[in-house]
Amino acid sequence: MQKTSQNSDLGKLRVLVVDDDPDILSLILMILQSMGIRDTERAMDGEAALEFFRSNPWCVDFVICDWIMPKMNGLELFAQVRNINPNIPFMMLTSKSSADAVRTAVGAGVSYYIAKPFTQETLKKKVLSIAKEIFANQK
Repeated sequence: MQKTSQNSDLGKLRVLVVDDDPDILSLILMILQSMGIRDTERAMDGEAALEFFRSNPWCVDFVICDWIMPKMNGLELFAQVRNINPNIPFMMLTSKSSADAVRTAVGAGVSYYIAKPFTQETLKKKVLSIAKEIFANQK
């Protein structure tokens, strides 16, 4: 990946990653680090993520979240997060790739959606889209 001023700005981003699968969580964090994003928080379920978010509602720039998790699913977490910070970009990761699932997520207001399994390039492209949106809104 070519280094551009936007890519160097990626190091300024703070991300909350939520997934109950430790391997997927590690993979996402590794991909973010390879992009220069070092400031990450992690949670293994929706309840832990919500607790973190409630105590730090403005400390992350966007959320990457699995849909199917114990205790609180990603769509429920999304609704709670948007009640606290209505404009935060939220990327949903899920093995639910049916058209109905996509419509449900988009209809709820999810900013970005990736079906599992995903490639590093797919995640990187979505993260760059989120970063572009965040940087444009900071101007």
